[in-house]
Amino acid sequence: MARETDRSYEIAVVGDSGSIAGFGGLGLRTFAVTIDTDAERLVRDLIARDEFAIIYLTEQVAERVSDLIAARRDEYMPALISIPSASSTDEGSSLQHLQRMVMTAVGIDVIENLPEEEEAEADSLSDRATIEETEETDG
Repeated sequence: MARETDRSYEIAVVGDSGSIAGFGGLGLRTFAVTIDTDAERLVRDLIARDEFAIIYLTEQVAERVSDLIAARRDEYMPALISIPSASSTDEGSSLQHLQRMVMTAVGIDVIENLPEEEEAEADSLSDRATIEETEETDG
């Protein structure tokens, strides 16, 4: 008999098909919704399955189930987390919520302070050169 700590949980992503399509390739379970989908019923069913540690909800779905999210705010599992959808803007509430969560966890706003693409590429090249120099001196 498996101990409770040996149990593994999955991660679900609920949203419009265009926003969640790529998550399936990462091993997450995806659940597409449309205008006609009873989103609250779907999320309640996913919670009742007791298979998921996290259920990501696109902003549009999170808005549709906001009462359920509020009622479960202090629940440990599954965590209901709103994420931006493919049609979200940079000013979306999910991005702001995600920034607050990350800032709380790491102490700085790493999302806002992400390096520009050129700086990130330069850092990557610099790191690669340092690794190559180290390998040459070690060899």
